Amino acid sequence: MKSNTGCISETIRKNIAINKIYPFAGNDTILTVGETLQLQASGGDFYVWTPTTGLSNPNIRDPLVKLGADQQYLLKVSDSNGCEATDTLHIKVFKGPDVYLPNAFSPNGDGHNDLLRLIGPGIKTLEYFRIYDRSGNLIFETKEIKSGWDGTYHGRPQPPNTYVWMISAIDFNGKKLFKKGVTILIR
Repeated sequence: MKSNTGCISETIRKNIAINKIYPFAGNDTILTVGETLQLQASGGDFYVWTPTTGLSNPNIRDPLVKLGADQQYLLKVSDSNGCEATDTLHIKVFKGPDVYLPNAFSPNGDGHNDLLRLIGPGIKTLEYFRIYDRSGNLIFETKEIKSGWDGTYHGRPQPPNTYVWMISAIDFNGKKLFKKGVTILIR
């Protein structure tokens, strides 16, 4: 190959590996006061959690955490090549164990409050979450804590109205919890 000044040179090609790591501190989550959670980070060889508040060991991938108040953690992950990256994890702490449901929801497809879904800090097992119409007919039931009611029954949208909910669950201490209440479906 000839340069623009007339010198002859060889072309050398070399593949260069660029190390990149993808830290993951876990999904933001909820706890109840006194509940212990094991964190599950990934993405590297070495882990440092800050601050150290509530952590069993801030220098491992999967420390135990026990909190009395909300906490945000910064996780610094590195690998044996010296590459570093960070991720954050926010833990919301509730008094409880307990279950919380909104008093109204609007399943209109706008991405906000489209499902009537419970928040259950400290709940380990959901025995049932049931929704009844005003006539006492069961129109929704689940045992999955992350599932919610979309305001339909047999695929048909239900009318705006007041609906009764009932929940039976077992908390992280093994105690049974039963709650009931009402919610308003808004269209």
